[in-house]
Amino acid sequence: MVDVVFSNGRVHMQTRLESLTRQYKREADRRKRDLLRFQIQGEVARVLASTMDRYSDCLEQIVDAVAVIMDAGRVSLLVKKKAFLEIAASVGIPEETLKKGILIRLGQGIAGKVAETGEPVITGDLRRDEYLKENAVGGEQYKSNAFICLPLKTEDNEIVGVINVANPVQGSTFDQKDYSFLTKVAELMGTFLFKSMQFEAMRQKSGTVGRVSLTGVPAVDAAAVAAAREKDDFKKRLEVRPRRKPFQSKPPSKPPANKPKPPPPPPPPKKS
Repeated sequence: MVDVVFSNGRVHMQTRLESLTRQYKREADRRKRDLLRFQIQGEVARVLASTMDRYSDCLEQIVDAVAVIMDAGRVSLLVKKKAFLEIAASVGIPEETLKKGILIRLGQGIAGKVAETGEPVITGDLRRDEYLKENAVGGEQYKSNAFICLPLKTEDNEIVGVINVANPVQGSTFDQKDYSFLTKVAELMGTFLFKSMQFEAMRQKSGTVGRVSLTGVPAVDAAAVAAAREKDDFKKRLEVRPRRKPFQSKPPSKPPANKPKPPPPPPPPKKS
């Protein structure tokens, strides 16, 4: 379900994830915000599962949701490309920085080390940790006292990228709810990106026109892919379903045959 939003004379079809994110931002009641947080988390999972070739737009929506939920002024999602990390989506990074197309080598800076080792970095005060501040790419732009960098891992612990969150708008740090939310999103993103990369590799190997790309070039109809998978799953369920024996009605039971009556006893002898 989508809402139509008019902006500068343009029509934008707002997705459910965007709608829930805006609703969370407007909501003041703590309980309702907690409920919306779980709804957004579920919607992130649904969006990731239903998109294969449009994930450039999908990543922007998810990063925006993370920024709103965690009330962060700076969020960046970096994907692994061979020996480098590339920014795929971000909030709060200057446009001129993004236009430079910065690539971070694995092992370089905080994000590079997290992508290399798989160990998260969580600090309550980036400014007091000289090592972290010096190794943060664009470290002077981190003006807050809280910084989180989590690896994006597959189910087999293969690292496909990282997500950075910093500069809390209000307060001095991120709380446990924020960390739990970001951890779940990172888990989903790791699995999703890995499957997308596998899909892209298969398309490249087969030479199919319209490859999936990290730049967001449309390739295939996600609805058609989902329909084909559902059809295959249905066939598999039919194959493993145990067959029932054909119904056979039992013939009506015959009444027992009448037994012959025993002969009558002989008459008593006559008296003389």
